[in-house]
Amino acid sequence: MQVAADHRGTLTLGEWQEFSLYLDVPVLPIAMFGMIIHTIRTAAASAKRIFEILDATKLRLPINRRRSHASSARAGALREGQL
Repeated sequence: MQVAADHRGTLTLGEWQEFSLYLDVPVLPIAMFGMIIHTIRTAAASAKRIFEILDATKLRLPINRRRSHASSARAGALREGQL
């Protein structure tokens, strides 16, 4: 940027735009890094909740997996009725 002697200390509109665009060069990558960190933390919190739900449903599964034919048929009918 050249500053003419007759308007020292002032900026034209083009010079101001050039200056503000040059400020974006180092600022935008830093802002993007912050957004990435936020996304990772949000994903980690969501994963924790999902795993808590999955762990809770494991506790409700029947211990004895060998069922009679009649109980298997009832379980299948219940699942179809819930859809």
